[in-house]
Amino acid sequence: MSIRDRREREKEQRRNDIINAAEKLFFAKGYDDVSMNDIATEVELSKATLYLYFDNKEELFLPLF
Repeated sequence: MSIRDRREREKEQRRNDIINAAEKLFFAKGYDDVSMNDIATEVELSKATLYLYFDNKEELFLPLF
């Protein structure tokens, strides 16, 4: 397996981790009461990193359905 393959796999895993954290918070607190900062904290990433994967909260909400 190449380094490129490993990086892609890690990137996909990080994206899935973000979606899972968002789902957990949306169902616990409600969509309107969750911020991108809340999601970043939950997944232990910086908010800037979170925005590398998703442009906004709405884009993060779509994969859940």
